[in-house]
Amino acid sequence: MAQITNSDEKEYFEERAAIGEFDGGWPRPIAEAEAQRALDHHRWQTGVTCVNRWLETAETASQDQSIATCPEAT
Repeated sequence: MAQITNSDEKEYFEERAAIGEFDGGWPRPIAEAEAQRALDHHRWQTGVTCVNRWLETAETASQDQSIATCPEAT
């Protein structure tokens, strides 16, 4: 399981787990496992979006710009 690194991810995880537990009727451990999967997928989508945006602008960007400047990467 990946570590939750900030308050936004913690909120995302807790919300997904609560939805699975209360609306889905899943036991808490199952709801948390599914919430972790959703968080991992969300991280992947954010990373792909950031990389694509960087690649589209890399040719015109200054030499010192790096992918770490993408807002979603922080």
